[in-house]
Amino acid sequence: MKAKGKKKSDVNKKIEYWKERIEFIFEILMAFLLIYLFNPRTDHKSLIDPHVKLLLYLFGFILLITAKWSTFIEESVWFKELQETLGKHE
Repeated sequence: MKAKGKKKSDVNKKIEYWKERIEFIFEILMAFLLIYLFNPRTDHKSLIDPHVKLLLYLFGFILLITAKWSTFIEESVWFKELQETLGKHE
């Protein structure tokens, strides 16, 4: 939608709405799963089957994709210094 210039269309707003809701639900459920699996009072090593491994694997990618990279890059001191070194001035 961004590439086609339809970022403010009704369809894009609906997609964004449901994307945010689904991500939130997924993150909450994954948080509960992590709390349950890695509770220090119990041993759940036998519960990490292929399905749980896949969920944790996908969760890692979702966290990387949905991370606010712009905040990290734009506000970091080292990135500003790198830009100045390479000649990009604002």
